[in-house]
Amino acid sequence: MGRTSLLMVIAFNVIFMALGFRMSSITSSAYNKYINYNCLEQTGLAAESGANIAISNAFFSPATPISTTPFSSGTGVAGTIQLTKTSVPSNPGGTDTAGFDITAIAKDIDDTVITKIRVQGTSFSTYVMFTTSEGGINWTTGDTCYGNYHTQDWIYVNGNPDFKGLTTTFLGLKKNQSSNTPNFEGGYTSGVNIPLSGDFTNLNYLGSAGSGGTSYPNNINVYIEFMPSGAVTVRTTLVGSATDGWSQSGTGNTYGSGSTAIKACSTYASIGALTSSGVLLATGGDLHVKGVLNGQITLGNTGTGDVYIDSSITYLHPAPTAKNPSLVSTDLLAIVANNDIHVADDADNNQVIGGVPKGVEIDASMYSLNGGFGADNYSNRSISGTNHYSGMLKVVGGIQQKARNPVGASGGSPVLGFLKDYEYNYNLQTVTPKGYPTTVFAIKWWTDSTLVHNSFWNE
Repeated sequence: MGRTSLLMVIAFNVIFMALGFRMSSITSSAYNKYINYNCLEQTGLAAESGANIAISNAFFSPATPISTTPFSSGTGVAGTIQLTKTSVPSNPGGTDTAGFDITAIAKDIDDTVITKIRVQGTSFSTYVMFTTSEGGINWTTGDTCYGNYHTQDWIYVNGNPDFKGLTTTFLGLKKNQSSNTPNFEGGYTSGVNIPLSGDFTNLNYLGSAGSGGTSYPNNINVYIEFMPSGAVTVRTTLVGSATDGWSQSGTGNTYGSGSTAIKACSTYASIGALTSSGVLLATGGDLHVKGVLNGQITLGNTGTGDVYIDSSITYLHPAPTAKNPSLVSTDLLAIVANNDIHVADDADNNQVIGGVPKGVEIDASMYSLNGGFGADNYSNRSISGTNHYSGMLKVVGGIQQKARNPVGASGGSPVLGFLKDYEYNYNLQTVTPKGYPTTVFAIKWWTDSTLVHNSFWNE
């Protein structure tokens, strides 16, 4: 073999040795990256498992503390999971909690995986109408529903009603006639299951004296009248008394004595003077309400009594709606009832102006757990010369209820009772009334982030 050939052999050996070393280095680096990636993946799975444990805890054992927990993947990866659960308010700046922020931090020797989840219910005030049972009551021509509407029942239609927002139903749509053509402008979906929730925990807490709320005992009927100035007049009568609460005047102590005395008629300069928490409760008698609201308050009747709308309840500053989206208002009324909410059959609600019924307007979000919203004696009110047509029932806010009660009779001529104009208060998209019930917990969002060691990318 000549010198040239020998040099070529030596050169090729050097090249192959360098290539072999390089290939070995690449193979080793790939293997190390695979091991690191596997460890990182196992740590991420540990974080997600810890997050699921914390979510389960939030649902079923909300009072149970969550602490740091060691883990082992069974593949040689070991570390710790740090779990934290922080209550979050139902609305920014609110005092009532309606969910949790879950943070799961899993650490192995080199890496950290952070998983964050918000578990929270949705306020029922986001619905312009929510009903568990429709009672066979029809939506008819002339009825308009602005905002989101859900029913666990069928949607019964006799005519051509107009649904402006997203409409969902558990059972589906039933038309009185095949020619009925409801207009679902915001979309329609059936098979959606959302159960009504009866958790009044936050409402009762905010209505208690310890949290600055105001609560009336179960033998008292409460009459609330809102004034445009922001003042509120509260009148009371004993349950079973023949006295009309609206006739009460003066400030004499009528019921009880000492610290438990309840005045027959008291006027408060503002809602804050009446209840600093923003919640007032009747716990056994009936609750009556009317007036012009200037401020924010939640009225609750959590006992055996009902709620009566004895005249229109309007906001001093009208709320923004689909018809008037540019309006600006901070006024907000919520009514939460254990039982029925009635539009009373009385002179104030049966006014006739120029031969035409004035109708009734209710600016509020209204919730009835075991009853529903409806108009008393809807088909035969004492409205002379109108064949018992009561005018337009306008609701600016929402109605959520177990059973839908009638406010008018469809399909007849003339129309009996009220026609409906239900409009959604856009402020309820961002502001939740104090103590308002929420849907069952659901995961609102879930985020993951990973902190890896620098050498992970250089090996």
